[in-house]
Amino acid sequence: MRVRIARAAVACDYAALERLARERGRSFEFSFGAGRSPAAFWRRLEQTRQDDPLAKLVGILRLPFTRDRRGGYDWPSAYRLKPTKADWDALLAVYSRAEVERFRKSEIGYYGYRAGISRAGDWQFFIAGD
Repeated sequence: MRVRIARAAVACDYAALERLARERGRSFEFSFGAGRSPAAFWRRLEQTRQDDPLAKLVGILRLPFTRDRRGGYDWPSAYRLKPTKADWDALLAVYSRAEVERFRKSEIGYYGYRAGISRAGDWQFFIAGD
């Protein structure tokens, strides 16, 4: 699933990303109340230049992962309870040093873009924020 998501994101294939997000029929988290379509949400962010979610999706899926409580996979590895220096440093492939320092110094930990795929291959979320 990770490879399929990355390929669709590199191709800017919003329709494929939408299908992957809904493939298993389970809920998919992509924002905090911004509509029903993840692809439409990401396209709007890209078109209005508010953010570059597809580039960040590809970038974080290249980073080390961590395991969640149910045995699934979450990217990046900084999205864990106690990130290591290596976890923070890995984020420099996606974020500026200033952004990584803001994440590191926050009381809530890493709150940038993160993605999760269940052990069974269900893409469960790609979301940013706290």
